[in-house]
Amino acid sequence: MPDRLAAARRPVRPAVGPRLRVLLGVAFVLLALLGANSAYLVGVRALGIFGVDLLNWFVPWMLLGHVALGALVAGPLGLFALLHGATAWRRGNRVAALAGATLVAASAGLFLTGALLCRVEGFEFTERLARLDRGLIYWLHVALPVLCLILYGLHRRAGRPIRWRLGRNYALATAAVVALMCGAHSLDPRTWRAVSPEEGAEYFEPSLARTVGGTFIPAERLMTDDRCAECHPDAAAAHAFGAHKHSSFNNPFYLAAVRKTREAMLARDGNVHVARWCAGCHDPVPLASGAFDDPFYQDVTDPTAHAGITCAVCHGITEIGLHGGVRGNADFLLEAAEPYPFEGSDEPILKWLNRQLVRAKPALHKRSMLKPLHQSSEFCATCHKVSLPEALNDYKWLRGQNHYDSFRLSGVSGGGATGFYYPPQAHANCNACHMPRTPSGDVAATPGPDGVLSVHDHTFRGANTALAWLHGSTDAYRAHNDILRDSLRVDLFGVREGGEVDGALTAPLRPDVPTLTPGETVLLEVAVRTLTLGHAFTEGTADSNQAWVEIVVSSGGRTLFASGAEPAMDDVDPAAHVFDTFPVDRNGNRIARRNVRDLFAVLYNHQIPPGAAASLHYRLPVPGDLTAPLTVTARVRYRKFRPDFMRFVRDAARPDDPPLRKDWERPPIVTICTDSVTFPVAGLPEELNAAVNNPPRDVPAWERWNDYGIGALLKGTAELRQAADAFSQVEELGRADGSLNLARALHDAGDVTGATAALDRAVGRPEPPSSWRTDWLRGVLNRESGRPAEAVEDLLNVLRWDRPPTEEMTARGFDFGADDRVANLLGRTYTDLARRAVDEAERNRLQTLAIDAFERVLEVDVENVTALDNLARLHRERGESERADELRALHAKYKPDDVAAARALRLAREKYPNAAKAAEATVIYDLTPPPPRAPREPGPPGSVTRRREVSRDAP
Repeated sequence: MPDRLAAARRPVRPAVGPRLRVLLGVAFVLLALLGANSAYLVGVRALGIFGVDLLNWFVPWMLLGHVALGALVAGPLGLFALLHGATAWRRGNRVAALAGATLVAASAGLFLTGALLCRVEGFEFTERLARLDRGLIYWLHVALPVLCLILYGLHRRAGRPIRWRLGRNYALATAAVVALMCGAHSLDPRTWRAVSPEEGAEYFEPSLARTVGGTFIPAERLMTDDRCAECHPDAAAAHAFGAHKHSSFNNPFYLAAVRKTREAMLARDGNVHVARWCAGCHDPVPLASGAFDDPFYQDVTDPTAHAGITCAVCHGITEIGLHGGVRGNADFLLEAAEPYPFEGSDEPILKWLNRQLVRAKPALHKRSMLKPLHQSSEFCATCHKVSLPEALNDYKWLRGQNHYDSFRLSGVSGGGATGFYYPPQAHANCNACHMPRTPSGDVAATPGPDGVLSVHDHTFRGANTALAWLHGSTDAYRAHNDILRDSLRVDLFGVREGGEVDGALTAPLRPDVPTLTPGETVLLEVAVRTLTLGHAFTEGTADSNQAWVEIVVSSGGRTLFASGAEPAMDDVDPAAHVFDTFPVDRNGNRIARRNVRDLFAVLYNHQIPPGAAASLHYRLPVPGDLTAPLTVTARVRYRKFRPDFMRFVRDAARPDDPPLRKDWERPPIVTICTDSVTFPVAGLPEELNAAVNNPPRDVPAWERWNDYGIGALLKGTAELRQAADAFSQVEELGRADGSLNLARALHDAGDVTGATAALDRAVGRPEPPSSWRTDWLRGVLNRESGRPAEAVEDLLNVLRWDRPPTEEMTARGFDFGADDRVANLLGRTYTDLARRAVDEAERNRLQTLAIDAFERVLEVDVENVTALDNLARLHRERGESERADELRALHAKYKPDDVAAARALRLAREKYPNAAKAAEATVIYDLTPPPPRAPREPGPPGSVTRRREVSRDAP
């Protein structure tokens, strides 16, 4: 009893003493800030679930604050729980003790889930654990604070009365902090020091590029490649040797050309403003930062001159098609990405924090850097579709290179209804070929179709072997080489008697070949087909690329004749078939130095459309003194660039420029494809001719005939008979393609009746051609046969504007609704019907349908002269003069000026006889004794001075 009385008189130690109150006060302040911070973050996340995207620069700061506050509050809160528990555990209030212990456990779970949500370099265990179900961990982390509040309430209710007024003030203070956060959220630090050009949006012209707000973007915000490489090493390593990285003054080929352009514009206009047309795509960093306009811009030493198309530029494009339609010429809107904390810091610890924040909150980075537009071919078209504005050439608008429309209207994209060949599945964009997936451990790697983690190859493989060779990058060269190899097929198809295109044809060659007679002259028939390309060959800088057919005739180890032998290809006007374009200036001089500002007309265009072919003729005189069978070898060879352009770049270099390679004039040559045939020769010993063995080609005979016929058909009217003969052979071999293509040839020859009969035979085959191919041609024939109503139905069956796609179209991913050739034909057919209509209401209805068809064309091709011309006529007929005048002015702007070009082309034919010959519809190339090879130039020991053919791997 006395002991109990003594214990009762002993002073009771409070559960929360003065010192613990200070500790608890610090914890409550930190918890208030953490609570406000958490409410903000959860609000952003919750609204995002309902489609309200509020992610911006402030969210990572709040995330950093969340982690920092969580780490700060853990100390005082943990210490308080320890000391408070030691004091209060034995007080006998079991409810309060149990609620308190559960609160401690819930708080520990809260900190644990928070730690698991952190993605920190070097802690792969937590990364793997979090990957099991990151969403579950996140929502557990969100729910636990609610549980903690409930447990805290239970804990407090079991003890002394709760001071609700204090709690209310605490909540109001927390809400005020949330309000301050929302206010800060609405700010944009990118605009705080933004400077706008004095000219406004006109600063960027004649380029179509624009920046958000029309302001300059600091160069350092766009030159972030090194920082990108820290998390994306594989993509960065490929990009470092790609054509995009070396698009600017760091590319000696471009440097030589753009310097001349800047000099010419400075002399003509007194400034270099027009050269912005180049800069929009090639020099986006100096253009967007305001450095490009300086006529004394240091194009070698200025850091922006070496930026090229950086990661931040390509991924910072937020919108395309600003000026309506797909115009190219850098028609994009550029914005610096939303900054993460410490983005521009060079301090190691701050750079580390920046990376962890990106890893912890990648959604903002992904939204800024990877948008749906990046997966579209229209995105690539912003720079791979080009037009020359009047401001540049002081003449008129002209079309430049155009990958986009070539791809869009091809069978490969599934968007062109008039193709000859179609893949099993359409390629929706450019990435499959030019950015294929490559295995990678990159943080951004995702499982590909094969389940392997991979990223898209940022070499942007294409045909720029010269840059990879220049920089000595084996991987980049291999990438370009691999996409070129076997992208075409060359076929020594047949032999014609008499050396003329109308001679008797023996084809296809192999396994059987004719015996040649000494002294006779024969015509070698060669077909070159595009296989894996989704656009024309060759595209890009088609005027300075050099892709040609080399024919070598040999016997007994001795070369007798050749066309396109390498030494002869050094000439600016080679006597060989070259797959290029031949642009000239006003005076007929070849545009040979990438001086596109002087482009006036094009003498010829030898590009092969995708899924098509070219047929070539070579006259071969059979020597009378042969002692062995005759072997003909054909190769399609390619190099970037022509030797005369390489010499121009060398001569234009300045003393302070980076040194060029010693073997500069000899960029590597890639052999794309090859074919060879050996002919027995009459009069030779029987055993020699008997030894001739030509294995059969691994290409079906019908397809070889078809390729040859396509090449003849694409020459216009010059070789329609040869085309019809070839397609008749395809038809005899049981293929519907033969009947269909024969119908095309007969139509082009003006035989509509014969074409209709051939088309009927194609449709009646057990395996008829795809419906869109026959419907398109049926529409053409019906229109020309005076059946416009039937033609409308046929053409709508192709376009499918008012009906669902066919099962085959859906299964193969084809959509021909944007084929402007078919849409223009439909619009013209509606116009024909409108002009026949007697009833005014019917006439207006048909005119409206015609206008709609032509307007649909302009949605995909704003410079389409056929649509503009017809729309101008229709609006004039309807009395809408103002709109008609507007359209007529656009038609005049975009329509080629054939009259003015005639003089330039006449002068070009006089200056370049081989090109003049090559410009004819039917060309017979003479096989002549090969020129002697140039002697090897001496170089230092161990150096390579004259490069001919290179391996797949060695640049």
